Amino acid sequence: MKFLRNYICYITDFNTGELLVVDIIRRMVTDRIKVGAKLFGISLDSNNMITYICNLAKPSVYIVDFISKEVDEIEGLDGQSSHCVIDEKKQQLVVACQGSSLGGAVNFVDLKTKKIIASVTDEKIRACIGVTIVEEAIMATEADRVLLLIDAIAKK
Repeated sequence: MKFLRNYICYITDFNTGELLVVDIIRRMVTDRIKVGAKLFGISLDSNNMITYICNLAKPSVYIVDFISKEVDEIEGLDGQSSHCVIDEKKQQLVVACQGSSLGGAVNFVDLKTKKIIASVTDEKIRACIGVTIVEEAIMATEADRVLLLIDAIAKK
């Protein structure tokens, strides 16, 4: 489920294989786009023009263009896709997958070519479910935490 500022909500319907467009103000479905079987996680581009929808039926991700209402598909992922997120900076789609013969996987798809550029698998992981992107993680050392605590106490 994704919400837009203009009070539109996009929902994948797992049972019907449709992408539902819901007007939140009027509380009604305003459009249905037939996509494919077992739709799951969804990611919307920054222009709100294209959505990427995970497919639990087979190792692929659907691409829906809201202008033309055309549906395309990226196939060949390692496992059935469950969730995806767009890395706008690198222009790639990061897809969490489950159920491949190798275990869980994370696939990286080039958004321009719609080709898989890398896949990370691990036989100990059986299901990759969620995914998010962090620009840069900064880990504070124990000494840094103590200094921050002392500084906070001093300001009181």
